[in-house]
Amino acid sequence: MGPVPPPADGGIAAYLDGLLRSDLARRYELTTFDVRPRRFFRRHRGLRPLLTVKFVLGYTLRLASSRPDLVHIHASDNASLWEKSLLAGLARMLRRPYLLHLHGNAYEPFLMALPPAGRRLAALGLRGARRVIVLSERARGGRLAELAGLERLVVLPNAIHMRDFEPPGAPPPGGASAEAPLPGSGLRLIFVGNLCSDKGVDDLLQALSEVVRSGSTNFQVDLVGDELESGERARYLRLAEQTGLAPRLHFLGTVVGDRKLELLRAADLFVLPTHRESFGIANLEAMACGLPVVSTRTGAIPDYLTDGVDGLLVEPGDVPALAAALRRLLGDGALRRRLGEAARRRVQELDWSVAAASLAQVYEQALCGWATPAGGRPEPPAALRAANP
Repeated sequence: MGPVPPPADGGIAAYLDGLLRSDLARRYELTTFDVRPRRFFRRHRGLRPLLTVKFVLGYTLRLASSRPDLVHIHASDNASLWEKSLLAGLARMLRRPYLLHLHGNAYEPFLMALPPAGRRLAALGLRGARRVIVLSERARGGRLAELAGLERLVVLPNAIHMRDFEPPGAPPPGGASAEAPLPGSGLRLIFVGNLCSDKGVDDLLQALSEVVRSGSTNFQVDLVGDELESGERARYLRLAEQTGLAPRLHFLGTVVGDRKLELLRAADLFVLPTHRESFGIANLEAMACGLPVVSTRTGAIPDYLTDGVDGLLVEPGDVPALAAALRRLLGDGALRRRLGEAARRRVQELDWSVAAASLAQVYEQALCGWATPAGGRPEPPAALRAANP
């Protein structure tokens, strides 16, 4: 259960796309239930309860008719956690075991702010799960561990299919895409994410202004992603005009599939200055293309990106540090190549061939009703120990 691709236009959808194309699809009969909120409901969040009612009705019918052996529920945070907890409760009523897979980046503050009644309700959904999957060791603690039970939490990092990012053969005449040549000249930076302050777009534009003022001007920036809130794109366009960056910035909207891959392969470096991130699968895709990555120390990102080894990391919201990292990479081709080569080697450890083996063990444990002995945390299986050293 989750935002079923296509398109694979977000972290959970990209994960589901990878899962459905992994070896697990041959080992198990995987069926999907789509809970992707359409654009209308994303822009009119007050009407979201109507969508939840639709999901509940459709999901109840699906559970009753197909009686799955296991329900794998993918959830974001805040309202999504309540919605998925409701759907988990329906699975529990119909005696269907389920996993909760938490992809959001704000569980801890959300859970900390709940009143006692809200905490009890959240704990009901969490403790009813055979396992609660989180994306990093940092997420396996605090109020979440208290409400779910530490022994129930399993850390499984996100993954990609490396085969999707194998270097292509000879490029077509005219660059990465003969049909849609990239505008501008010079080094190319690429950002992939929603156009919002949480993804660091405001910080990125401020940092780029500092880069230009320092004399580094030989670059163009592709911003791939759409607004979540109406008017955000127009605000960034105005900000680009005010700062003189407009000729360098290309707002491309949502781009998926082969075209996104073309843009990544045509770039010289990738930047995601996000303020809050559960994992940052866009970083993995850029690393798989051999790009040096500039990102932030948040969520699971420091688990797979080491500053100065396979990327550059700054603190969220630190605009001067972000500008310095961008200047450093724009001015040093050898560093870009070294970090990009190391990034591609590192991300091979996060291929779906590895992730599928770990997730299969969680499935088998859940299907067998594997329970933790009272009084302690179990020794995880070998594949989980490898994924979570």
